[in-house]
Amino acid sequence: MATTNKAPSRRPTSVTPDKSLPVFIYANGVSKGNPGKGGWACVLYRGADFMETKGAVQQVTSKRVDLLAVVKGLERLAVPEVVSVFTDSNYLQLAITSWMPAWASRGWKLSNGGDPEYLDLWKRLWAQTHRHSVAWHWGHGLGAFPGNRRAIALAHGMAMGCTLG
Repeated sequence: MATTNKAPSRRPTSVTPDKSLPVFIYANGVSKGNPGKGGWACVLYRGADFMETKGAVQQVTSKRVDLLAVVKGLERLAVPEVVSVFTDSNYLQLAITSWMPAWASRGWKLSNGGDPEYLDLWKRLWAQTHRHSVAWHWGHGLGAFPGNRRAIALAHGMAMGCTLG
């Protein structure tokens, strides 16, 4: 998929169901205060088509809205897809690659027997990772991707009470 520096100019509500192309999801969450007012957003691309989804949460941590953004993006897909998810959250990287499989194998318990924080969202994400074929991409340099810049702007806008059309 070629990237450009041009931000999306339209807001469709779905991506074309062309199974020959993967879906790219750029997700971001922001919390003003941690915990505080938060926003999450994701931009989904398939070829030249895209859609945006976003929301606000009154009292939330940055970890929860980062996780919520990815879950909401995957849940927007109507049928099982090949998906590449891009996030700059190190927390998500560690959880997805190391912690989540261990929690699931222990009946969604931590090694000390307690419940993982944000268990409701981890279970939703687990279900989505078994519904879709997901490749995960992390890095602090994701701002170079227009989709990620847009997701960041939308999430910040939602946290500040703006909708950014």
